Amino acid sequence: MRLSKLIPLAFLASACNTVAFDSDGKKTSGSKPEPVAESGSGSKDGGVSTPAKPSLEPGEDNDLALDCKTKRLELRGKAGASLPIRGKLCGLPDPRAKAEATVMFIVDVSGSMVQNDPMVGGSCGRLKAAEAIVGLLDKTNTASDGVHLGVLGFADVVAHAVDPIPLSMFRAKLNPDVFCAMRGGGTNYDAALTLALDALKGFEGPKAVYFISDGLPTRAGLIPSNSVLDGLVGAELINRIQDLGLKAAIKLRESVKQLFFYAVYLDSGTPDPNGGDPMSYLAKITGSADWVRLANRAEDLANVITSFKPPQATGAIVAEAKATAGLVAPGKTAATPVTLASFSQDKAELGTYHFETRPVKLDGKPGVTSEYELEMVLDIGDGKKTTQRVILAFTPD
Repeated sequence: MRLSKLIPLAFLASACNTVAFDSDGKKTSGSKPEPVAESGSGSKDGGVSTPAKPSLEPGEDNDLALDCKTKRLELRGKAGASLPIRGKLCGLPDPRAKAEATVMFIVDVSGSMVQNDPMVGGSCGRLKAAEAIVGLLDKTNTASDGVHLGVLGFADVVAHAVDPIPLSMFRAKLNPDVFCAMRGGGTNYDAALTLALDALKGFEGPKAVYFISDGLPTRAGLIPSNSVLDGLVGAELINRIQDLGLKAAIKLRESVKQLFFYAVYLDSGTPDPNGGDPMSYLAKITGSADWVRLANRAEDLANVITSFKPPQATGAIVAEAKATAGLVAPGKTAATPVTLASFSQDKAELGTYHFETRPVKLDGKPGVTSEYELEMVLDIGDGKKTTQRVILAFTPD
């Protein structure tokens, strides 16, 4: 857009530039103005930062385009001229939440895993499965996204846990001590899923649980004594354990928004001693048979688990950014509303907004400089407003 028709303004640092125009708002001939820096100080509520050295960038057709470093513009022209103003608001809050996604690995480290997923060459199937998911996350999310990962290893109770941490930090947890640990004992779905709920609280965006086990639960409760099972034996004990595991899973699914609950059953090759069906039980745990997979061997875990796509980090719109403009005339304290012809957020720089006003009229006495103040107020909701201002120093011919 030609500057002969629009005078560009931008905010945040200080610069003083001179532009001449006629009564129709058209730029007149003249030499290219040189910027003159002014002093200034930082201000949170006013949005003015400590001034950097001002710079000017050539616009289209050799016109002048100002960057985001102007808070004062000197204008010369005929009194009564009307012209639209365009420019940028920079360094402002982004009304969108940061893109986030969270992954929680819940891995069985009970005694039976010693035979079913042993350490081979310094690794195991569970570790390779986690590495495969991290590889997919690297492909589907950018470094700036808030991707967090955590892990729970469970046996009689939760044997060890890593609360969700940024992907860059979690890479150090991809080691045998975390994923291939052999804690011995039984299998406690109840404790693992209960603590997974606590771990996922407070995280935004989609979440995925990757659950790996080689059998049905044989323990319940958060402490080793299994006090919740006291006095129970036989089928009654088994039913109670499975019921507590299922209740913990349902609570997890109902409490965590945007949750994808995936499970992989590592077949031990040995039927359940109590006649149970691990695949059917896991379908109840996850809420759907579509979210359960079978791995016949530990070395198949990585290929099987990647059939479940990891979550894509997303940031929801938490508020719709709105802007208003006003012009304070010389000698006045209140601003007269100025209509915005357009206002939009920059797609690449989320803290930058572009605006253009309807034509505003500037008047005054010939040879006398009158200072108009254009103010822009950005409202991103929840009472968060930012006001930024620029001085239009107008001298009529």
